[in-house]
Amino acid sequence: MKKYHILFLLLDSGFIAFVILFKTFLWGGKHLSPYLFFAVLLFLSLILVATSKHRRKIIQISSFYLLCYIISVFLLFQIFHWPNHDREYIRVPDGYSSYPWMVDKPALEDFDTLMLSELLKKADQINNLRSVIIVKDKKLVVERYFHGCTVDDAFNMFSMTQAIMSSLTGIAVDKGIINSVNDTVIGYFPKYRSKAFVNDKTDLTINHLLTNTAGLSGNKYESSFKSLNWIRSTLKRPKQQETGKHYFQQQTGHLLSGIITNSSRKSTKEFAEEYLCKPLGIRITDWFRSPEGIYQGNNALYLTSRDLARFGDLYLSQGELDGKQIISEAWIKEATHTHVKTNYTLNDNFIISGVGYSWLTAKIHDYEVLFTSDLVGQYIINIPAVNVTIVTTVFKMHDHELMKELISDIISTFKS
Repeated sequence: MKKYHILFLLLDSGFIAFVILFKTFLWGGKHLSPYLFFAVLLFLSLILVATSKHRRKIIQISSFYLLCYIISVFLLFQIFHWPNHDREYIRVPDGYSSYPWMVDKPALEDFDTLMLSELLKKADQINNLRSVIIVKDKKLVVERYFHGCTVDDAFNMFSMTQAIMSSLTGIAVDKGIINSVNDTVIGYFPKYRSKAFVNDKTDLTINHLLTNTAGLSGNKYESSFKSLNWIRSTLKRPKQQETGKHYFQQQTGHLLSGIITNSSRKSTKEFAEEYLCKPLGIRITDWFRSPEGIYQGNNALYLTSRDLARFGDLYLSQGELDGKQIISEAWIKEATHTHVKTNYTLNDNFIISGVGYSWLTAKIHDYEVLFTSDLVGQYIINIPAVNVTIVTTVFKMHDHELMKELISDIISTFKS
C-alpha cells in the first residue's frame, strides 16, 4: 500500500483507539458500539481482502464513513441534544440563582448534630458524591457540595425524571388536558392506531406508564433509545409480561412525555416551565430531546440540588405553595399512594414497600418515607413525620451501596 493509505489507516485506528479509551475511562464505556463495530469491520476487511487495490478502497470508504458519523453525531447533539453524552452535571447559565431558601442550622432538638456533622465529613470519602441537601420545616439546614461541585451546578436527574413526568401528568389531568389516567396510551398517538404492532397494547393505559406496569419487553437501558423515533420503537416493543405487573422501564416515561406533548400542543419542556417550574421558582437548566424532538421523559433533565429540594418539598406541602395549588392535593395523594406492593430491601434499614406514580414508599429505620430515585445514588426523600426533605446527587453509578448507607445514617440522626 502507498504511504498515504497507511497514514489513513493509522489515523483511523488511532482515532478509534482514542475514542474507545476516552469513553471507557471518562464515561464508563457507554455508546461505544458504533466505534467497536467499525474497528472490527475494518480489521476483518483488511485481513480478508487479498488485493491492495481493494484494501485502498476499504480504507478510503472507512475514513469517509467515520468522518460522516462524527459530523452526524455532532449535528444531532447540537440540534437535538442527542444522544445523551452523559454530561452528568453542568454549570447553570450566568445570572441564574437557584431558589433562595431560608437558611438555618440543624437544631439540637431535631438532630444529633454531632453525629450528622461527622457523617457529612465522612461523606467526602464517597468519590462520586456531589451534593447533600436537607430541608427541615421549609428551611435549608444542610447544604454540602463535594469534589468541586457548587450551588451553581445542575445535575442530571437520570430516571428521577419520571417523577417530574408524573407531576406534569397530574397537572395535565387537573387542567383537563388529559382526561384520565385510565385513558389508553394508543389514543394519544393516532398515527399508530392502525399499525399491527400496537394490537397487543390496546389495554395499555397512562396508569400503567405511571406505575411501571406496562409490561413491555426490554431492559433498563432500552435499545428503543438507539432508534431515530423513540415513541415508535417503544410502541413496537412486544409484551414481555402481563400488564399490571411492576417492572421498571425507562421507555414508559418517554411515552408520558409524548402524551403531554401531543395533548397540550406544547413541548414537554414548555409545559413544565409554565405550570411547574415558574410557580415553584425553579428553572430547567437543560433537558435533552430524542431524535424525533420529544423531550426525554426518562432521563437527562437538569436541575440544581436546591431546585430538586424545592420540587421534593412540594409533595410534603400537598402540592400547595404560598396559597397556590400547583398540583392538586387529590393528585398528590394518588401519586404517593401504593398502587403496587413490593418488598425490596436496599439494606437492613431501608426497605421499599410500594410503588406509586413514579414515587416509591419505603421504611427507613422507623420512618415511613416517600422517595424517588435512580437507585444508584440520586435521591429525593420526603419524611412527612418530621417534615424533612433530603436530596443527594452523584456523578457516576459506582457508589450506590455507600449512598444507601449514607441515607440511612442521616435519617438515624433524627431525634423525633
